[in-house]
Amino acid sequence: MLKLQNLKKRDFLGELILKYYVPSERRIGFHFENYHPQIKKPVIRHKIRNLNPDKKGYYLVYLPSFSDENIIKVLKQIPVQWKVFSKYSKVRLKIKNVEIFPIDEKEYLTCFENCDGILCNAGFEAPAEALFMDKKLFVIPIHNQYEQECNACALDKMGIPNSKVLKLGEIMEWVASDHHIKVDYPDDIEQILLNEVLIL
Repeated sequence: MLKLQNLKKRDFLGELILKYYVPSERRIGFHFENYHPQIKKPVIRHKIRNLNPDKKGYYLVYLPSFSDENIIKVLKQIPVQWKVFSKYSKVRLKIKNVEIFPIDEKEYLTCFENCDGILCNAGFEAPAEALFMDKKLFVIPIHNQYEQECNACALDKMGIPNSKVLKLGEIMEWVASDHHIKVDYPDDIEQILLNEVLIL
């Protein structure tokens, strides 16, 4: 797992880009938790807030950093249903217990609404939405992407399992667990922006 203490090698170029990419006098950050008064909780889009989450016994996968072949090779060994959204596939197909879908937002939201858990890279939007929807979550940061490694460390601190690779044993253990994290991500973006305007 990519634990906080394992992020020994700081990426100075990555930190410089994050610090100076868009210079401003006032900054608002968004992350999984309020680490600082100017860091707010995630903004969850209304398409997600309007869903009615359920658990229908399958898992959703979005790992564009892995080939479909590698994903299928691992997941077909775990006896649950997998719905994999693939940037590589143009058609829907099924191999054993692994169903491959081309990227389609409407289909994705339906699968997302009813899945038991989500296996994805360690970006920000998908993990935040999974936590908001009370879905089990496992993340794999994209190799050599500093932001994703930092996100994985932050999620690890919250108790979310992660790995540097798609490892059969770790995914099986996650599927067998009933580990959930309760979060409170309020719909308060308008109030946040209004407060910032009033300060100016």
